[in-house]
Amino acid sequence: MHRTALPFLVVAFLAAGCALPPGGASPAPTGTPAPTSTVAPSAAPVSPPPSTPAQASPSAIPSPSSSSTASFYLRGWYTQAIAPQYTFPWLPPMTISDGVYINGNVAVPTIFPGPLLILPVSRSITDAGIQSIIDDAHSLGLLEGNGDFTGSGAQPGAKLINLDMLVGGVTHHLVGVDQLMPCDPAACAPGTPAAFTTFWNQLLTLDTWLPKDLGESQQYTPERIALLLTQSADPPTLSPRPTLVEWPLTTPLASFGNPYLGQRGMRCATLSGDDLVTLLPVLRDGTQLTAFYEGKDVWMPTARALVPGEPSPCDAGL
Repeated sequence: MHRTALPFLVVAFLAAGCALPPGGASPAPTGTPAPTSTVAPSAAPVSPPPSTPAQASPSAIPSPSSSSTASFYLRGWYTQAIAPQYTFPWLPPMTISDGVYINGNVAVPTIFPGPLLILPVSRSITDAGIQSIIDDAHSLGLLEGNGDFTGSGAQPGAKLINLDMLVGGVTHHLVGVDQLMPCDPAACAPGTPAAFTTFWNQLLTLDTWLPKDLGESQQYTPERIALLLTQSADPPTLSPRPTLVEWPLTTPLASFGNPYLGQRGMRCATLSGDDLVTLLPVLRDGTQLTAFYEGKDVWMPTARALVPGEPSPCDAGL
């Protein structure tokens, strides 16, 4: 039996005894301002924390080129007005960058403890496949308006679908409500919430929508990983008992990264370079009961592989 990684990570994280300080997080705002389409710069600055769908843009959109398929970028992700430490492990369901399709909508075994780090799978995608995606987005009327497809369904606290697409040098940010009813792609009214939902469902099933345009699957090797550490106040009383692993970095646990959400006992950093080389095997082989220790200090980790152009959730928690 398998199920998707996102809700399982949240439940398993809480079951592992990663107790978070009460009242330590402010829920994300529920407002949904209408997104806009803008011409992408050649090197976009780092975006502010994604507190609303319209702000949740990639930190680095690939630079446009003369070919719409060569410069094409796509990333889809979910947002919801719940405390950000609970959405921290949510992988983007799909990303396309530099001709590579990264599928984060992977399944994990329904066991406990589950894996500490979920890695997406990647496949190459042809120019013809990318063009099919662009053509469908145009035919469904998704790239001509303001990008807001929430309709009347965006109730406070609703789970929202966010989609960034770079097409022909123009960045489009689209947003809709999760679990709306799709329509027949050949009969959808263009520019409607149903048209957006239909397009999103096609992207979620890209393996069956465009199978001839995708290469062989392989595990994605991230260049960055976001790591959230939560200090355990009384490790011997945790139940179930964690599996202790000695902290391998030279930076002490107590000064790792930056405070997360302004809370004592919560620290977060984006790993890359030598630190990632050191920690990746530990994270990849660990479970949701893995804990790092240094002297008497014990910290429980939550990790997420980051895809190209994705802002780190550690930045959102500063």
